[in-house]
Amino acid sequence: MRICLVSHEYPPETGGGGIGTYLLQIGSLLCSAGHAVEVFAGTAGPDTTTVTAGGPVLHRVSAADSPGFRVSVLPAFAAAHSARPFDVVEGTDFDASALEIKRRFPGLPCVVKLHTPRFLIDEMHSRLPTTAQRIRILAGALRRGRFPREVPIRSRPEAQAEIAAVAEADEIAAPSRAIGAAATTWATLDPARISVFPYPYVPSPELLAIPAGTSTNRITFIGRIELRKGVIDLADAIAEVHRSSPGVRFRFVGREMPSPVAGVGMRAFLERRLVGLRNLVEFTGPVPPEELARILSETDVVAAPSHWESFGLVCCEALAAARGVVASANGGMAEILVGGRCGILVPPRQPGSLAAALIRLLKTPALRQTLGEAGRRHVLEAYGAETVLAAQIASYRRAIARCPA
Repeated sequence: MRICLVSHEYPPETGGGGIGTYLLQIGSLLCSAGHAVEVFAGTAGPDTTTVTAGGPVLHRVSAADSPGFRVSVLPAFAAAHSARPFDVVEGTDFDASALEIKRRFPGLPCVVKLHTPRFLIDEMHSRLPTTAQRIRILAGALRRGRFPREVPIRSRPEAQAEIAAVAEADEIAAPSRAIGAAATTWATLDPARISVFPYPYVPSPELLAIPAGTSTNRITFIGRIELRKGVIDLADAIAEVHRSSPGVRFRFVGREMPSPVAGVGMRAFLERRLVGLRNLVEFTGPVPPEELARILSETDVVAAPSHWESFGLVCCEALAAARGVVASANGGMAEILVGGRCGILVPPRQPGSLAAALIRLLKTPALRQTLGEAGRRHVLEAYGAETVLAAQIASYRRAIARCPA
């Protein structure tokens, strides 16, 4: 089968987040199974094509930004498809990466993988203005002779493109039941159109070699340092955890994003909240993937208090390392932790509940080890290459069967 994967995000140049990590793994697995895979991804530089023995062909397409990529990619894709037609194309809900391709080639079967569209992320990060701010905005607009009209985020053109990309796909693939259920509401979909199967996850030997019974007295957060990931909730839980376990240390690993205060980065924002506790917390910035095993070997508990995750790759990484995990019960992480059988689930946006769960795992190493060992077994069984690859190929075949000739 000739398979095309389309996404602005693809490591290392355009990000190593959840989308890029998924594409890197699935592309490699598909090639190892004998399929021909070509990836179209973004770049800030000129167009390039890289051929790797045994791996996907990578086309880097010059694009001003991720939303603009879905148009910029069209000529390069059309040339490749004309030279040797693809059997199926897979795009993302995020920034509607394959929407223009599907509209230009309606007879080409199209799968959209649900990750979490940008408009949902923007809604989670948005802050409603206070009453005083609303009065100032209204007064200023009236002075200029205009009445302000705020366009809801999901009514904006870019959001409508993301919704259309999902609605117009021949097959919709969801990595969790949570993101599938969410999509039925914002894209007004029949649930029968959505296939649910996880991302593949192949842990490194270094992660699997970490012993379950560690005692480092460190809690680690891994991911973008942003509001949606629950980092403010974690910062607000630190004082209570420290009172119970004075020797505990905290580590934030990941790229810093903007805070709710304009012009202030999230690290500085968190440090302001950590009055008298700053010496307990280390901010490492982003680390290369090969450093992940070391980071987790120095960790007893991984905190993943995201307000929402469509999947939650960090949970897979933590479980592969047999770490104790405290994660949000909202979204795909609850499914990875099997409803609490492989870690502790807490309600999002509740620092008190988060602190209590972190304290429990810190103070009960036997429970931490039991959950970690169960999690490692679960990751190897549920997200292994053979299991996920079969579901992925079945998804492509459904798209081919459903696509109008």
